[in-house]
Amino acid sequence: MELSGRSTAFRVMYRDLPYFPIDNSVVHLQPAPSGLVVWDLFAGVSTGLFALLAQGVRVSQYLASDIDVHAHAVQCHVVEELHVRYPMQFPRSASLGFQSLLPQDVLQIRLADLHALPVPDLIFITWPCQGHSRGGRGRGFDDPRAALFFHALEILRFCLAR
Repeated sequence: MELSGRSTAFRVMYRDLPYFPIDNSVVHLQPAPSGLVVWDLFAGVSTGLFALLAQGVRVSQYLASDIDVHAHAVQCHVVEELHVRYPMQFPRSASLGFQSLLPQDVLQIRLADLHALPVPDLIFITWPCQGHSRGGRGRGFDDPRAALFFHALEILRFCLAR
């Protein structure tokens, strides 16, 4: 699969469907005792990590990707707070290089990046939703920010195939 930054093949394939084929069934995590490897695409301020730890899940590695430099500073603070709050579930070793192992711009993530990292057990994908709101003029996936969803799905598809 070629991660080119454009996901036209996927987009063309699903563009006319009324709903995307998304499985919304409940997932019962049974993580290994060492914990989950978690990737957080469009991480923002790492709220997905907080929610996971609040549910008692152990995380062995956390990688975050977000293009917003202001979010990076908040992520550092949040991750530090989570180490203090959940030391047994989220050891400091779990966040070593968490902002540098994945490119911060999701469009810059390439196959070589994905092959170099451990297979994730869980991927948070919280892509920009402005295109789906009135503020984003309701352009949906024609808004370049919302269309990042398709690139994230390419990454997910690659990880599922590993």
